[in-house]
Amino acid sequence: MRALLIGYAVLGLAACASQAPVAQTPTPSVTAAVQAPATAEIAVTLEVVPATPAPLVDTLTIWLPDAIAPADDVALSAALDVLITDYALVEPSVNIEVRRKAAFEAGGIFNQLRSANAVAPGALPDVTLLQHDDLLLAMQADLIHDVTLLQHDDLLLAMQA
Repeated sequence: MRALLIGYAVLGLAACASQAPVAQTPTPSVTAAVQAPATAEIAVTLEVVPATPAPLVDTLTIWLPDAIAPADDVALSAALDVLITDYALVEPSVNIEVRRKAAFEAGGIFNQLRSANAVAPGALPDVTLLQHDDLLLAMQADLIHDVTLLQHDDLLLAMQA
């Protein structure tokens, strides 16, 4: 009876070990050893198969006040699209997402910054434009961070053109 149980265990473990991995994510290496009172020893080893990493794409989220970038201004929208397309040619690993927000009122950019910071910090923009008074309030509330831009010759030339 004991030999029959050991035989089933060997067949069961052998069947598990012969299956190809179905997940693309790496699985930890596992070694299991079973020792029966007789002298049989069974060892199973699973290999870690590394998945091919997807290329990283960063998203640069920009909030623009509707007073500066109104949605119904076709010429301005076209110019903004050209700038984004030109930047994508230089930095293809960066996806630019522009969102137009109300500049004032209760749903203005400052109020949205303050609300999102409390409940959904991942929804905050990377770059935004604020009115001077809102900028001071945002600084006091620690909602904005000082950024130092690296100055590249290409960037400076593009800004001067």
